[in-house]
Amino acid sequence: MAEADAVGTHIMRKMLGYWHYKQFKDIAELQQILNHAHPEFTKRYIGSVSLKNK
Repeated sequence: MAEADAVGTHIMRKMLGYWHYKQFKDIAELQQILNHAHPEFTKRYIGSVSLKNK
C-alpha cells in the first residue's frame, strides 16, 4: 500500500500523456489535453526522444 501512495498526480498525468501518444500518435491532440503552449513541450514532457525530429 505504501508504494501506491508514492504515485502522485504529476506522475499519473505524465503516464496519461505517454499512453495516449503511444495509442493515438497525435501530438497536437495531446498538446491540447495537457494544455501545453507548444508541441515541443509535450514531446519533452512525455519523454520521447524519438519524437524530437517529428
